[in-house]
Amino acid sequence: MKKTDRYMKNIFKLLLLILLAHSCAPSSGGMGKKARTSWRDVKPLGMVLVKRGSFVMGGSADSIIGEANARREISVESFWMDESEVTNHMYQQFVNWVRDSIFREELGEEYLEKDRAGNYRRPIPWRKIDMMEPIIEKYYKRHPMNGTLMLRGELLNYAYRWYDRDGAAKAQYQIDPRKRVRNTDIVVNDLPIFYEKDTVEMNDEGILEQRTIRVQITDDTNFIHDRLVNVYPDTTVWVNDLGNSIGAEYTQSYFSHPAYVNHPVVGVTWEQAMAYCAWRTDRTDMNSKQWINYTPYRLPTEAEWEFAAKSRKNKDANYAWGNNDLEDSKGCLPANFQPGLGNFSKDGYVIASSVGTFKANELGIFDLAGNVAEWTSTAYSEEGISDGSAINPDNNFVALTSDPYFLKRKVVRGGSFRDAPQFIRVEIRSHEYQNQPRAYVGFRCVRTKLGDN
Repeated sequence: MKKTDRYMKNIFKLLLLILLAHSCAPSSGGMGKKARTSWRDVKPLGMVLVKRGSFVMGGSADSIIGEANARREISVESFWMDESEVTNHMYQQFVNWVRDSIFREELGEEYLEKDRAGNYRRPIPWRKIDMMEPIIEKYYKRHPMNGTLMLRGELLNYAYRWYDRDGAAKAQYQIDPRKRVRNTDIVVNDLPIFYEKDTVEMNDEGILEQRTIRVQITDDTNFIHDRLVNVYPDTTVWVNDLGNSIGAEYTQSYFSHPAYVNHPVVGVTWEQAMAYCAWRTDRTDMNSKQWINYTPYRLPTEAEWEFAAKSRKNKDANYAWGNNDLEDSKGCLPANFQPGLGNFSKDGYVIASSVGTFKANELGIFDLAGNVAEWTSTAYSEEGISDGSAINPDNNFVALTSDPYFLKRKVVRGGSFRDAPQFIRVEIRSHEYQNQPRAYVGFRCVRTKLGDN
């Protein structure tokens, strides 16, 4: 064989190897080329990353003392979770924002004008008595004993919108009759499709109230719901939930006194917690130049909550602190719960403690056991996750105003300061009605993490 032929043969082999190598790699052309991005999901203030993973959700055979999901292996996407429960201070910002927004409406158009950054041009004239006195008289009342001003919380309503993305997706083949049936042998009629949703309307007395209406589906805007929620916590829960006690002391001070600013907010319903999430999302969007890159704040699903509570290294532990011991080597309790029949103070507290008082779990999340129980986004059913997806499972049914009351049950997790050890285990679940506030139920927010960075 000539030297030139051998040379050409080697060149051919080399080209063939290059082609074979590139056949398994992404194309270097426009199609299939891996895009480069410098965008990263920024860590939200006060939140902890819970990285995606799989775990066995549900309880063991000895969970007959409480209600638990049937054991099932599932996978959960990465999400950010508040390191602590939402505090009185955090929730007060929401209440004050709603109050100030109402005051601006009362003051007139000039106090509603905003600059390019979305900030109000004029501050509320708190010191101008002639302007503020009529508003203060309308929205505040005098304490019957000492005459101090008290905010009339029943007048603080927050209106927001939410889009039923699931409903719109399920109806995509209903909006256009030609897409409903793929079988061309079947004649499809053009009968209208209807959808029920919540909206806010004025009643005969001139008061805004939430109602359920039935609309014909014409486009995606039909899946927008309007919600009207009173945002002020029910401070009377301390009397109603802790009967025959001095709960009235907490009624006067727990939400409003500086001594409790870092305690978890209670007396909030599921509906109020959802409104807070919507408001928090709206505030983030206004302060971000890249709002479209961020996912909304929301309540955790039941699966996400248990995944965070079990963490990674402690999947077999009964409690969120990572083991099955109710006391440490010094005899101290690892969380705020009821260790005895009436001995609530053994952990150092009689009611809820300041958030972060006890040690965080290995993910850096506080108070996933005890202190106050927490709302989840999950609609309650006895079956739990048995029939759901193995990927990010959730029963995300949102009850309408007109729905029967038993459909308005939501899953509550974690147990509280008033619960015995068996009811603060990571797999134990309970439920409460979405409009029912409690002295021992609060919440925390999560946000889905975008991308792999």
